[in-house]
Amino acid sequence: DEDPKTLQRRLAHFLSELVARLKALPPGGIALVPAGWLRRSWSQEEAEREDGGHCLVIVLVRHLADEDFTVAIVNTGDGLQYHPVRPCGEAPRPERPVRQCPLVLCNVPKSRATCGTFWYLVLRQLVIPAPSSGPQLLYSTLLPMLNQRPLAANTGKEPDGWVRFNPVPTAGDGSFMICLLRTVRFCLRASGAPDEVAAWSAVQMRHYVVEAVAEALKVPFDS
Repeated sequence: DEDPKTLQRRLAHFLSELVARLKALPPGGIALVPAGWLRRSWSQEEAEREDGGHCLVIVLVRHLADEDFTVAIVNTGDGLQYHPVRPCGEAPRPERPVRQCPLVLCNVPKSRATCGTFWYLVLRQLVIPAPSSGPQLLYSTLLPMLNQRPLAANTGKEPDGWVRFNPVPTAGDGSFMICLLRTVRFCLRASGAPDEVAAWSAVQMRHYVVEAVAEALKVPFDS
């Protein structure tokens, strides 16, 4: 484990680079920032211990016509209770709830999307574990600050085709693979790709994963 002062220095360095890159993002550019939280510390000696943490992805899309950003939160677990919900309307359980992914905030001023204080508060929960860490700070305080609207006021204002309503993963998303698949799909849609191309990306990524696993499981054969 690193001491708190070292962690703070490393976080400060990362924040400086992150803010500089976001400010330099060209029109139409897309940036991905990993986020989340840890509730307990972790060490190699306690590799099997549950850290009470969770990961998600924050995607920033720079507008073409102005300097504003669209900010999207791709989440597949803890915190989904803050995402819009509706019944799926499909057999065999039309009443089954589905959650919007990602949660999209439009017209975020550049000054807020590139604010170092905002990103410090977002990433501090991931770097410095605390029992109080969780989705409440991000969803209840930090995200509404970005465009000065309650989260519910953003629903329905997303560009066409940018969001989907998905079932919450029944067995969880411990590997965060589902989160990555949905992040890639969103980025493709945000960059102008047709829906069928974005959907096909999930098939391609699963194929690459299977190939990687197959390669890793190969056993050298001694003749």
